Amino acid sequence: MWIALGALALFWATLITLEVPPVLDALACVVFLGTLSAYSFLRFRKPASFPGTFGHISLPQVWCFTAIVSAIAVLGFLIPLSATLRWYILAGGMIPIIYSLPVLFSNRRLRNVPLLKIFLISLTWTWVTVVLPWATLQSKLTPAIPWLLLLSRFAFIFAITLPFDFRDREAD
Repeated sequence: MWIALGALALFWATLITLEVPPVLDALACVVFLGTLSAYSFLRFRKPASFPGTFGHISLPQVWCFTAIVSAIAVLGFLIPLSATLRWYILAGGMIPIIYSLPVLFSNRRLRNVPLLKIFLISLTWTWVTVVLPWATLQSKLTPAIPWLLLLSRFAFIFAITLPFDFRDREAD
């Protein structure tokens, strides 16, 4: 939930930087729910559990449910968006999917390749929080992506992710 809220906040921060008032529209919902779905999908295989209302509910069950429900909701919010914008969303959404799947039918995932993970995370967050807002406004802005914003967001995500990548180095 917190990661999805962070993605939405950075998405809106880009709009504010581009002098566009942020609104809770279909694309904002896709950003929030898509991030929630992707992170839940990446997490539902963990073996932790917590006490629930009806006994003991495992976290993997909660994450699986969250991933499925939020992914279905994303599909509903994609309907009013343009075909071009849907392609941008699909392109950005493929990164976390490829990130978590085994590479070339091996047991190794891209997330387990040292140093590659940090670049994929930075690329995904930059895509979702800079490229998607730009794509919605391209008719109202200059034709070039705000490159400084793109590079600064990539560097920011890279910098805040770097300590976690060092910590995970032993597991990778």
